[in-house]
Amino acid sequence: MNELLPTARRVFGDAHEITIGLRYLLSRSVVDNPDATKQDLRGAKGELEDLLRTTRRVFGTSHPRFEIVQDAIEKANENIETRRANVRLSLGI
Repeated sequence: MNELLPTARRVFGDAHEITIGLRYLLSRSVVDNPDATKQDLRGAKGELEDLLRTTRRVFGTSHPRFEIVQDAIEKANENIETRRANVRLSLGI
């Protein structure tokens, strides 16, 4: 699926609903992956933050997709903090 994103961007552009949906799904799959590293999560969070700006511009803040992306960013933050806490526990900090 990762190979589809450059094609979607080229064919539809960044502001198209298909491209926005694909960006969301790719980022959310990283956020939901229990084996994702902290670095992976940070990358997905950055992509989601960029996607939130695009979603705001294209759909507006009242669109359901805007809330969905916001929720995904919150989940990414929670997962990053969980990884951080797990590292502290394993180090005895």
